[in-house]
Amino acid sequence: TDLLVSHLLRPLLWVPASSPPLLVCLQDALGAQAEESAATVGWAGGWRRVALSVERRRLPAAELQAIRRADGLSFITTRDLDLVLGAGRDAPPSVVTMAAVDGIADHPAEPIADLIVFAGNLRTASNQDMATHLATRLLPMIRSARPRAALHIVGVDAPAGIRRLGERAGVTVVGAVDDMAATLARATVTVCPLRFGSGVQNKVLESLAMGTPCVVSERAAASLHSDAIDWGAVAVGRSDRSLAVRVVELLSDERLRRVSGEAGIRFVRAHHTPTLAFAPLLALAAELAAALRAR
Repeated sequence: TDLLVSHLLRPLLWVPASSPPLLVCLQDALGAQAEESAATVGWAGGWRRVALSVERRRLPAAELQAIRRADGLSFITTRDLDLVLGAGRDAPPSVVTMAAVDGIADHPAEPIADLIVFAGNLRTASNQDMATHLATRLLPMIRSARPRAALHIVGVDAPAGIRRLGERAGVTVVGAVDDMAATLARATVTVCPLRFGSGVQNKVLESLAMGTPCVVSERAAASLHSDAIDWGAVAVGRSDRSLAVRVVELLSDERLRRVSGEAGIRFVRAHHTPTLAFAPLLALAAELAAALRAR
């Protein structure tokens, strides 16, 4: 064996102390995410708060153990790399591997008028927070300017609290869909109001790949390549009001939507095809394997 690759932390339990070069793909800064999530959930979090109180102590130690064992590390964003390798820690060679998108549209599709889509795995705390914030805080502001605006919440395993959002005016909890790409392509705009968490938001990349404009919070924008903002592929809101304003602008302006949608497709093609995204990881893997053969 020329190289062992551990995707995330759990497989390290089965890697013997004496092994070929070990490449650990940590991806997100899990310890930092647990800390942020615990602070956001608060005392009302019930069992989730109890679980996070354990994880926030366990995960940083597990990440440090992985750093000490690894011959190479990979992360999903520069921010995650900085969070894990901060405080002057000695670390093996590390790379940032961008998220990859397979299906990329040739041009934006004709959307359903005034349709806002939020898509995500509804099991996760950050996605539940975004869906709730969008339905209860942002949508009322949007509908004050665009009364026909409708929000569809799309994703697997919606808990009861998320399903109850469907009782609000303009909100439909769709749940799981067979074809996420087609769902995103039919949206006028998607929204990612990320308030805590780390890593690249795949929902943003998948939306841009379909040519659907996406409005994002500053936290979500920070994980993207600067071209996403410079090219106008995403619209960034720095407050709840500015997020709502960006959404209303896109709902109201067909030309702005098309320009933004085309920029999104160009951005994904330039940075997030599998070949481009995985190149740094493959180069590091080859370097570690070559080092073993040279011994």
